[in-house]
Amino acid sequence: MERLAAKAGANFLFVYHDVATNGLFAEHEVTQTPTVHVYDAAGALFDRAVYSAADLPRFSSVLGGACATA
Repeated sequence: MERLAAKAGANFLFVYHDVATNGLFAEHEVTQTPTVHVYDAAGALFDRAVYSAADLPRFSSVLGGACATA
């Protein structure tokens, strides 16, 4: 995922779940990992999904759409 994001020119940030990040996970209603939020260049949520390795082609497509939007 990190490589695909870099290839698309996007930033990839990840947050580990622990006691210190419980509030962040609750705020964004993350109940499964890895939940991925993709934002467009304007900062609007473009896609939110739980991705697996089999979903990488779809993730790449979503990144392309998000980078083209704004």
